[in-house]
Amino acid sequence: MAEFNVPDRVVEAVVAFLDAGAELSRLSAAQPRPTEVAAGTAVLTDEQRAQWQAAFAEERRLGEVVREDPWWAEVEPGRRIAAEVHVRNLAKAAQSQRDGQAPSAGNSV
Repeated sequence: MAEFNVPDRVVEAVVAFLDAGAELSRLSAAQPRPTEVAAGTAVLTDEQRAQWQAAFAEERRLGEVVREDPWWAEVEPGRRIAAEVHVRNLAKAAQSQRDGQAPSAGNSV
């Protein structure tokens, strides 16, 4: 599975991007449903809105860090998607190791 020589900085950036996405999902789940807000049965506070917007901005920033890394220029034409899958799998394995979990078998990209 070492068909790509991925620098650690790329894997670390993808780990940070995935972590930011998980934080965004956590914040989204904690907010009231849009239909509840529209119906007036719930309120989205300024603090909730600001936290979500900050998390969204961070996820976007990290996505740009990943996408703009010069390593991607080294990936041969036609192999970009395979490289992305490989990098994401490396990042998920790094997350699992960091979190003390066994890496999942299979491709859950």
